[in-house]
Amino acid sequence: MRHLEPTSGDLELCATSATSVRNSSLTTSDIRNRSLLATDFKSGQLPQGPKGDKGDPGVPGSALGYATVSDSHTVDPALSLNVTTANVTQVGTVVCFNGLPFTPRVAVANVSAGAGTAGAQTIRTYTEDHGGCPGREQAAVTAVSSATFTEVDPQAFVIAFY
Repeated sequence: MRHLEPTSGDLELCATSATSVRNSSLTTSDIRNRSLLATDFKSGQLPQGPKGDKGDPGVPGSALGYATVSDSHTVDPALSLNVTTANVTQVGTVVCFNGLPFTPRVAVANVSAGAGTAGAQTIRTYTEDHGGCPGREQAAVTAVSSATFTEVDPQAFVIAFY
């Protein structure tokens, strides 16, 4: 007995297209096992797998300390780390930081979003002796008016020490 190979025309006659399938005419037995992919299903149609293991904790932040300092230059303890009001003094227009439990190499500060005229000042930070503080401060903050370019009393600000 001779075996006949189908031609491409024979395959086209047997092929099934989306337009030739009536609704609900295909059943589970018509679908080859493991032939469908997750992309063949709508969101929520596939069951969710088991919950994975809890990941490792992230690396702690690199700031040695940070503080939210009010207009009256008091520190908000709820929004601060390793900095208290006792570490802050003001001399003229300079806010000084002394007695910190770390040695800052870099300080980054910005006017607080809640400050009344945020954007009207530019905050400058120092981690060497500024000269405006009593003794040798560990860090200092000054503010410069954006209008007059002169030092002014700093508004509320946030500061981070690295």
